Amino acid sequence: MATMERYSRHSDSRDWRDNYHGNDGGRHNNNNNKEAAGKYDDPPHSRLFIVCGRSLAEDDFRESFGKYGTIEDFWLVKDRNTDEPKGVAYIKFAKTSEAALAMEEMNGQTIGNHLRPLKVLIAHSRDQGSRRDLNEGERLVRLFVVVPKSMNETELREHFSQFGSIEYASIVKDRTTKESKGFGYVKYEKMSEAAKAYENCDRTFKPVFAEPRPLNKDNFNNNNDFGGGGRGGGGSGGPMDMRNDMRMEPYRQPNDSFAAGVVTRLTVFASSSLNQDQLWKLFDLIPGLDYCDLRKDRKSSAGQGRGVATVVYNNPQSANYACEKLHGFEYPPGQRLIVKHDSRGVDMQQQQQ
Repeated sequence: MATMERYSRHSDSRDWRDNYHGNDGGRHNNNNNKEAAGKYDDPPHSRLFIVCGRSLAEDDFRESFGKYGTIEDFWLVKDRNTDEPKGVAYIKFAKTSEAALAMEEMNGQTIGNHLRPLKVLIAHSRDQGSRRDLNEGERLVRLFVVVPKSMNETELREHFSQFGSIEYASIVKDRTTKESKGFGYVKYEKMSEAAKAYENCDRTFKPVFAEPRPLNKDNFNNNNDFGGGGRGGGGSGGPMDMRNDMRMEPYRQPNDSFAAGVVTRLTVFASSSLNQDQLWKLFDLIPGLDYCDLRKDRKSSAGQGRGVATVVYNNPQSANYACEKLHGFEYPPGQRLIVKHDSRGVDMQQQQQ
């Protein structure tokens, strides 16, 4: 009976889920949907958005993801006309830390008998809508905390270091008096660590996940400026800013002979200052991004570390367009990307089919 109720609930609520994270980017205005959306955003960042193979079933996901925590809900997005899976799934965990660990462990992994690696992300909240900033990853690892004005940064770090590796702990001070304003930020290296702190720290800190700081050139050149980007920060540096910087033309199908091939895989050499989320968002400007994996830095011929990424599109036209537009592009400013076609994309495409 419980199983039947679960499947019935999934069927009844499919429409709002399609609207909530579908073509309208989560901006579907309906009072009933708002109430349902609030449920799925509590606690924050506890829902996973997964790009997957269309042949995978619910049991495949529950078997692979269930070991990371309590799954409160699961659903596959289906075509409204054909009722066929679209290759997108959502998993709602009971705790933020469970979703974070599942994302970190399962992103890029395969499940069931499907050879296509999963793309696992934290799903957007309804308030966030379809917006995803270039420094989106910061939203998941940085906490805004209320602190006693007598507390110093060493004491703040000592308390929060019990939950994981801290990148920085900063108390915001008045520029004139240099006195504490009574709040600060703690940034972790991993989301699962930030989530543990969010759930288990002393409740007098009143922790919340902080909005990303506004993205500008200084963010790349001065990593020690931790005072900006308050609770409601993050207004600039979005994808349209990036598109303007690149002077990208509207996407069109290339006509050259290489694009007529079947190569969908690219190798990207990038600055070591870039993280996975920043690189993902850049290449996602071009339709059809299927996979992006930034590996550990390696030494270049000039003796400087750099990141090496594999980027895969679901069609050769998009891959060729990305190579044409992003090769030599300065991101971050002063650091040029090297984007090359990788013929192994032919083999990967054949495996996915």
